[in-house]
Amino acid sequence: MLEAQVAVDRAGQEKDSQDRFATLTVLDADLESFHVRAQAAKTAAEAMRARGWQTVAVPSKIVTGLDSLARNPMHRSRNSTLRDLDAHLQSLEKDLQRFWTALVNDRLGQLNEVLNLVQVLAAVPSLADVAGKIDSAASELQRSRRALPDERSAAVLEQIPAMQEQLRTRVPQSVLNFLLATTRVSADLDMLTTEVIDWLKANGISAQFRVVAQKRGAQRG
Repeated sequence: MLEAQVAVDRAGQEKDSQDRFATLTVLDADLESFHVRAQAAKTAAEAMRARGWQTVAVPSKIVTGLDSLARNPMHRSRNSTLRDLDAHLQSLEKDLQRFWTALVNDRLGQLNEVLNLVQVLAAVPSLADVAGKIDSAASELQRSRRALPDERSAAVLEQIPAMQEQLRTRVPQSVLNFLLATTRVSADLDMLTTEVIDWLKANGISAQFRVVAQKRGAQRG
């Protein structure tokens, strides 16, 4: 009987050990997942703080729960702590993403007309580099605006104004106004000044434009 009891106790201990190991394995995977998310959120928060995003403090009950979990992984409050942590991270991620998306949409909105010129400007040797950079930056922001920002995407956002300034310094304002007008279907004939014509010819793109007579009373689109 004694041997049987010892065997039963040993089996029970082994079962407890197996259950504990399984619990710790799941807990380790959960915590690693939370760590990855927290690091991404931290990177995004640091990038957005300089742009006006307000820091969100971690609730004290989560801090207390994680401290208890660090001292005792089998603490009875572990599940509620993990649920609270997940909810906090989800709220933080959504808030950061909304803030970032609004910044990107605003910047792309400012770029909208210029982006319509990229194909034309890319044909000008002296502008091909900046046109390509603007197009690439806009594409990258388009891809990233539905995700959390990181150091790279935040840097791209900041580089765009300098790229726009490069265009303004390399293209006369009268030419830029004319090119922008053509992206809206057509430009008034009086915009085709001598300065504009000379610039188009000098940069080899005059053949991309033509003068078309409109019927009297026809609306310009």
